[in-house]
Amino acid sequence: EPTETLLGTLSNLVANSQAVTIPTPSATSTITDNDAASVVINDITVTEDVVGGNAIFTVTLTGHIQDALTVDFTTNDGAAANPAVQPSDYTLTTGTVTFPAGSNSNTSTTDTQTITIPIINNAITEPLNEYYTVDLSNIISTGTATIDDAQGLGTITDDDPINQITLTGFTVSETNGNVLHNFVATLDYIAQEPVVISFTTTNGTAVGTDFTAQTTVQYTIPSNTLFVNIPVEILGDLVVEPQETFTGEIALVNINGQQVTIGTATATGTINDDDAAIISITGFSVNEAAGTANFTVASDKVIQNAITVIFSTSNISALAGSDYTAVGGTTLTFGAGNDNPQTVSVDITNDVIAEPTEIFSGILSSLLSNSQNVTLNSGPISSAIGTIT
Repeated sequence: EPTETLLGTLSNLVANSQAVTIPTPSATSTITDNDAASVVINDITVTEDVVGGNAIFTVTLTGHIQDALTVDFTTNDGAAANPAVQPSDYTLTTGTVTFPAGSNSNTSTTDTQTITIPIINNAITEPLNEYYTVDLSNIISTGTATIDDAQGLGTITDDDPINQITLTGFTVSETNGNVLHNFVATLDYIAQEPVVISFTTTNGTAVGTDFTAQTTVQYTIPSNTLFVNIPVEILGDLVVEPQETFTGEIALVNINGQQVTIGTATATGTINDDDAAIISITGFSVNEAAGTANFTVASDKVIQNAITVIFSTSNISALAGSDYTAVGGTTLTFGAGNDNPQTVSVDITNDVIAEPTEIFSGILSSLLSNSQNVTLNSGPISSAIGTIT
């Protein structure tokens, strides 16, 4: 209660013929209350998708009040790690709680009041728990009253499913220069805080001469962003190669307390070669007294992996056995460091017969390109003329 007073008054004096007066006919008595009241606010935890969409705090009165008691409140973003913020996590709310006159905690008569805070249910990955406060201030009472617990801690537990990161690769054509191409790390849906990952490449059929390797290089998916590009430099050259691949892999570095995991950790970078080689054969013209002559077989480009082609001879006007020694089914191997060009020697017969100039052919066939863009200069079968004079 407040400090209260009562007034005592003397009146209607009967002096009985005597000289008696009342010089001070009234006096005041003061009653100082020795009781006190106090209020506290509780802490509360709700999921982001709480039924009804609200967090409801309870303010509790201890004591018995004669007259109404009021206390102001306001919400504030959390000051510690993982603060909940308005308006994205909850709605800023201010107001006044009123306990009506006669409230009495001893009889459970209106000894509690509630504060309702709207909670925002979003589809954003957030820290598992985020925090805000409801703060009490400015208690007003006609009696003695205090705020014994002025701060209610609100905890919002994220209800969104675990957010997975998927790594995707690429398929590109090599050029003659160095060009950046992107792996992409993509979240299922946006996250409130940045997500830091590391990226590492591993050789496959593509190796260090084909791309610039990376080892635990860090990349960040910014807040409120779905993906981050991870550029890898593809190295161009003039070498004939097959389609080649290598692998990229991601790992988590810092998820900032959010429910984020790796869904697809690896992806493939595929490089299609843009170079082509042509295998050609050239013949010769020799006097039969030379004893031997050479067909020359050459590739116009460097070839990375081994390829084979079959060389053989075939009569035209010159006849095997009498004019030259036939060569049948000789395998020539190019690429993988083998010689280029290569020669095939043919024995020429020097006889004492008067003959015209005669010719025969050297033939390339049965090319095995080992998945590389290699062809013969005249189609599946190519040939050149050997001339004997």
